[in-house]
Amino acid sequence: MRNRFSSHIKFYASLCVFSLLAITIAAFAGAGEVYDKLDQAAVDARSGKVEQAQATLTSLLKDKATTVMAGYELGLIHYENGEVEKAMPFFKDALSAAFPGPASGKDEQALTALLHQEADAARIRYELGVICQSQGKQDQAAKLFRDGLNIISSKGATYVGVKKCKSCHFKQWNSWRKTEMAKAFESLKPGVKSEEKTKLKFDPNKDYTKDATCLGCHTSGFGIPGGYIVPADGDAEAQNQAKDNAGVTCEGCHGPGSKANEIQEEIKENKRPYKFAELRAVGFHKAGVRSCTPCHNTSDPGKEPGYHFAYEEKRKEKEAQHENIELKYRQD
Repeated sequence: MRNRFSSHIKFYASLCVFSLLAITIAAFAGAGEVYDKLDQAAVDARSGKVEQAQATLTSLLKDKATTVMAGYELGLIHYENGEVEKAMPFFKDALSAAFPGPASGKDEQALTALLHQEADAARIRYELGVICQSQGKQDQAAKLFRDGLNIISSKGATYVGVKKCKSCHFKQWNSWRKTEMAKAFESLKPGVKSEEKTKLKFDPNKDYTKDATCLGCHTSGFGIPGGYIVPADGDAEAQNQAKDNAGVTCEGCHGPGSKANEIQEEIKENKRPYKFAELRAVGFHKAGVRSCTPCHNTSDPGKEPGYHFAYEEKRKEKEAQHENIELKYRQD
């Protein structure tokens, strides 16, 4: 009798585990379809099919589950083209949908002091952006709104730094460190790439390593929790954080990896197969044109209005990105 009861318990326990796994897979599949639409629209927008992308994203605005990310992508279409005024309503409406409740009531000084905290990182940028907008600081407000939505897009994940990525992906790191992306921060130093700087009317002898207008594209996660910060002299912790996020690192293209890293460590420990949708669900991204255009757009020095980043051509260049190395347990 006891053996039969024990068998029933084991059977139902197995059934519950199987059901939970099935629900989880279905959830990833459902989310995957939405991500696919968002990703395709992002590619279309940056490949000259702007109207097609806008139509797809506008249809996603009608669904509460997708309105925030669709609004974010619609805003980015304008923001990356230098059209801040057109981007602002989309950014603001998306954040309003994400945070429909009353504001915290904190003033500008209090919110600014909280920018490096992980808790409520997106909302802090939303509220601070609203204050900046009311003061006529449109560019500053737009950047805060964009960063807030970037944090939401990454599911609240934070930057862990290239050293953490290297510990499991040494071959990718070894290939990446030879690329132009890895050397992006170095180009801000005096005397580096002097000819290119002179051509773009920059002072080749000036130190740009603390210039906020440069750091957003020459580092990873600048302005986002865990990302690059300008370290104060003698602050060893900040200096390590800066070193880990200098240049366009793994997370500069794939997004902050704290949550994906937890999953990958569990995968490695259990030696189990996985699909990318599992990482995408916690805010990790495949590298693609959408990874490049936040920096390679009309605001990029020397680029003319109407410029489009030639992603497919650029990725063929040897020093443009790291070698594509097959991942051990990846199934897609």
